[in-house]
Amino acid sequence: MKVIYEIIRFTYKFIKEYRVKIWWYLFAGTILYLITSIVPLVVGAFIDSFSGNAVIENVMLLCLIFFGLSLLQVVLCYYVKIEGTRICSGASNKMKADFFLHMQKVSPLKNKIDDPAALTDRINNECEYLIMFLCNLGMQFPGKCVGTVVMLIYIANQNCFLAIVSLLIIPLLFVFHKKTFLHQNKL
Repeated sequence: MKVIYEIIRFTYKFIKEYRVKIWWYLFAGTILYLITSIVPLVVGAFIDSFSGNAVIENVMLLCLIFFGLSLLQVVLCYYVKIEGTRICSGASNKMKADFFLHMQKVSPLKNKIDDPAALTDRINNECEYLIMFLCNLGMQFPGKCVGTVVMLIYIANQNCFLAIVSLLIIPLLFVFHKKTFLHQNKL
């Protein structure tokens, strides 16, 4: 956890000018995740409406809701992809420029570069990977948290016992994930 904090602190100076865009991006991503979670419920209600006495107004309303949610999902997905690419590319380019300015100030005797092209390629790749990692981590986390809470509320409305079991399983997932992560890093 400390390593991720240090990475975020280091990269903050490169992404701080995108704060407003990031908040809109997080909001759109969270709404998109919620819509993705709600669409199967609407489809299930649509299918269930045919099992009993199907009232045409209810079926039409479900069709309209499904169409509206699907349209909003497509628009938000497009926005999230485009804006995420803009934010990550801009922050990555700023980080690369900062590294290259630093490399120009360093004495050639100090850094002993055998292959400048390989160093340039490595800096480009490392900056891209670091910013993409943070973008993916930071952009998906809030949506998944909100989606998890919404699903737990839905499960609690259906069956309280399953909601309690789900709440008890979540800490176990973190424990096992941490043990698996530590085991993978030792190999």
